[in-house]
Amino acid sequence: NRITLIFSLLFSGALFAQNGLDFDGINDYVSAASGGPSGTANRTVECWIKTSTNIATQQVLVDWGTMSPNGSRFTLNVIYNGKLRIEVGGNGFHGTTNIADGNWHHVAVTYNHTATTKFILYIDGAIEATGNTTVAVNTSASGGFQIGRRNDAINYFNGIIDEVRVWNVVRTQSEIQAAMNS
Repeated sequence: NRITLIFSLLFSGALFAQNGLDFDGINDYVSAASGGPSGTANRTVECWIKTSTNIATQQVLVDWGTMSPNGSRFTLNVIYNGKLRIEVGGNGFHGTTNIADGNWHHVAVTYNHTATTKFILYIDGAIEATGNTTVAVNTSASGGFQIGRRNDAINYFNGIIDEVRVWNVVRTQSEIQAAMNS
């Protein structure tokens, strides 16, 4: 038993900690004065999430920009029935996998301004969906950065968010997979 305890203590720090900021879905959020990449700049957004097991409405993970003009807000969220969604000014698309299962999931989205297919959604390092929005990306540099709600103070997230990363480059699937557990 003593060896088992020492083994657990020595290696428990190397395991995925499975903790983060716990949002209540009512009024919890994190904000910063400055946002992520603006205009049409390339980007990658990723984080670990653990949702409740019931998602009936939009719950925002990361959001920045402003509400108008259309296309100036960039939002990664979980939509009804636990589907990962990318949204630009209210227009977007979502995957098919239900991640509202009470388990930890690594989620990510890339946006490549020059690509034919501009968006790629990832769940746990695997491509979940690809596509484009009908609204052009032109993310506002103002409006701040929100984790856990939309910038107009609605669609609060109910669950845990950890390790939010926003890049001003398009990360490849290999790069996302290699770093998601780091």
